[in-house]
Amino acid sequence: MVSGLECEIQKSELNGVPLVTIKGMIKDQDVYRFSREMRSLSRQDYPAVVVDVTGLEFMDSHALGLLAYFHNALAKQGRSLVLLNENRDELSYINGLLESTGLKTVLKVVESKVAIFQ
Repeated sequence: MVSGLECEIQKSELNGVPLVTIKGMIKDQDVYRFSREMRSLSRQDYPAVVVDVTGLEFMDSHALGLLAYFHNALAKQGRSLVLLNENRDELSYINGLLESTGLKTVLKVVESKVAIFQ
């Protein structure tokens, strides 16, 4: 379990697609770690990159901008960035953030791992 002050960034694969899971609060130096992971994945030939934001408690504006940047960069290559958000609580931080910024309509956001491949 990640406390509210920490950030955990894990990289794994799901059916051959990279999955970057972010838990806790992503800000400051953690944003640079996230950027390095995403840059590395964007240089590889995956059809999509999935970022699991289900356990996200806070994301600063720089991290939010990176999501938009990598969404555009991958789209230019004919690939996609997919946000996985299995948090059904409408009042959660991540749901509020995606709704208030309008990113929910710009980015592909799915609510289950099965929906990633549909």
